[in-house]
Amino acid sequence: MNAFQPINSQAMKPSPKQTLEPAGIAPIQQELALETEEDRPSGNSALPAATARTVTPRVSTFNELGFQATIDALHEEIRALYTADDAPWIIGYSGGKDSTATLQLVWGAIAGFPPEQRHKTVYVISTDTLVENQVVAAWVANSLDVMKRAAAEQEMPFEPRLLRPKVEESFWVNLIGRGYPAPRPKFRWCTERLKIRPSNRFISQVVTDNREAILCLGVRKAESIARARVLEKHNRFRVRDRLSPSATLSGCMIYTPVEAWTNDDVWFFLNNRKNLWEVSNKELMGMYAGASPDGECPLVMDTTTPSCGDSRFGCWVCTLVEKDKSMTAMIQNDVEKEWLMPLLDLRNALDFRNKGDGAEGYSDHHLRDFRRLTGVVQLMAGGKSRRATSKSLHPTVAPCAITTRSPCFSQKILFSAPIQSILLGIGSIGL
Repeated sequence: MNAFQPINSQAMKPSPKQTLEPAGIAPIQQELALETEEDRPSGNSALPAATARTVTPRVSTFNELGFQATIDALHEEIRALYTADDAPWIIGYSGGKDSTATLQLVWGAIAGFPPEQRHKTVYVISTDTLVENQVVAAWVANSLDVMKRAAAEQEMPFEPRLLRPKVEESFWVNLIGRGYPAPRPKFRWCTERLKIRPSNRFISQVVTDNREAILCLGVRKAESIARARVLEKHNRFRVRDRLSPSATLSGCMIYTPVEAWTNDDVWFFLNNRKNLWEVSNKELMGMYAGASPDGECPLVMDTTTPSCGDSRFGCWVCTLVEKDKSMTAMIQNDVEKEWLMPLLDLRNALDFRNKGDGAEGYSDHHLRDFRRLTGVVQLMAGGKSRRATSKSLHPTVAPCAITTRSPCFSQKILFSAPIQSILLGIGSIGL
């Protein structure tokens, strides 16, 4: 099946309440009444055909007003917010479907102003962690270049910025240089350094220069339960619909125009509205299809049909998940992406869960540095901390080996019994 096959609007029955959409905009998918051979009248029977079953349509934010009216309302909301003050805008752009839909909404709304009214800068920021999935990183870099040229040609106030972490924050400096273990749920040192700090530094500078800023994000409640909880938590602090103050960035307001959209709403919008900076949304959909196990985005008919866009892109070295499903699918679905295989192998080698041959309770504690992040020296034996006791401080204690690491080398030091007793005493008081 072609991943880019357009939705057949002829097969869809519009709701009586649904107004006709302009040319080029497919109507919202409604309930489809399916009938079987047994339900159809035979011969000259005048009995009406019975409905076999009703397929429940997916929930859509476009159901209430219709697609065109919903987009028009969002455009008006964005224009009102844009002209309300002089605060610059910042749009978080990852190159994925949600941030693309958000940026496209804002671009379309501001394009409705004459050039002289497009007075506020809209920064489009994307953070390159330097270990991004290479296919996605190339897509984002190209999109920002095209966006910059399109903004100049169309006299739009958009300024794309590609942000990167500092050298001392980068993944390999911390993994190899500082000897950190590969990230895991209980030691997630990567997100703060690679993603949050670079963007926060930029946003804080914009706020410092302008006293305030509006951060526009493509977050959605349907992404995950955790995301929905965060959005609900900030509802009580809202100034207006979809606009709330940031809990961590002083002087920054967060605007979330697509927070109520589903996956299907996002794809419906992207496939029925032209990308205004001339990057193909069909190619974006193809990238998601290539990262799906079956290699395609199906025509969604009801709640039993899997939605396209469930793939999640991220860092190719990510060990926070048990398996990089998107990169595995890319290699599986496209022979031209076999060059990603060495990266996938390296990622799997970094994941300590792959080194125990599936043995339950496997740990990589024996690879850890005896020094903690806080600077505390801690002696380990068999993966467990050794505490100083009267027995352990006895002069007859056997010599012990401690492995030390520095940014440049690793070495083993064999301590004699008297020195070991001293070190155990130091370790017990946390010096």
